[in-house]
Amino acid sequence: MPNEINHSRTRNSSFYDQKYGSGNGWKYDTDKVTRWLQESIVSRFGLTPGDRVLELGCGEGHHSALLASFGLDVYGVDFSEKGIEAAKERGSGATFIAANALDLGRFFDHGYFDLIFVRGMSWYHYELSGISRMGIDIEEETGKLFEFLKPGGTFVLQIRTDFSGNKPTDNVFDCRLSEFKELFSQFGEIIHTSNTAGAELIDDEQAAKIKGGIVMAIRKHGQVLL
Repeated sequence: MPNEINHSRTRNSSFYDQKYGSGNGWKYDTDKVTRWLQESIVSRFGLTPGDRVLELGCGEGHHSALLASFGLDVYGVDFSEKGIEAAKERGSGATFIAANALDLGRFFDHGYFDLIFVRGMSWYHYELSGISRMGIDIEEETGKLFEFLKPGGTFVLQIRTDFSGNKPTDNVFDCRLSEFKELFSQFGEIIHTSNTAGAELIDDEQAAKIKGGIVMAIRKHGQVLL
């Protein structure tokens, strides 16, 4: 298994290094993304200036930079060195680190963050239980991510899916709402579940009808530290 894990890390890092290095990274409407982050992350979860936010899988740092513009203490982490190079060139108030999500302990103490934002991260595009095709135990490693949240801190996942349950061998999965709930309910209280447009997601059937990806927030168990 260690060889498979290392191969998976190398393959994915090389893919994104080539994508970002060629100038073919994702393009965003800055005004639209700024409004979405304000409404769907900052205001919805009560973030205030100085709160510590970690974005995992930050790519070229677009969202991290915008979150930092709200006065938040933002750290963007991605395993693509090319992506992090581009992120640093933005000249934003965010701090960017080239690292694998498995290695966060090299950089941060447990209980450091008020909010962890995971947007489009490859871990959650595939199996949500057991050993995934990414070569990791998704439940075990997700639990480790929660260790970096303060008690009462919030973990927010935003990722593409149409909730159909379709799991092709040559593309990302479309996991069902119940699969996301089963994974994340282990680590805290699910306090928000919607599609990206903000429509509440109720069950598998309803979610598959309205589609639109998922935004799920989980509040870590424990008393909030003042």
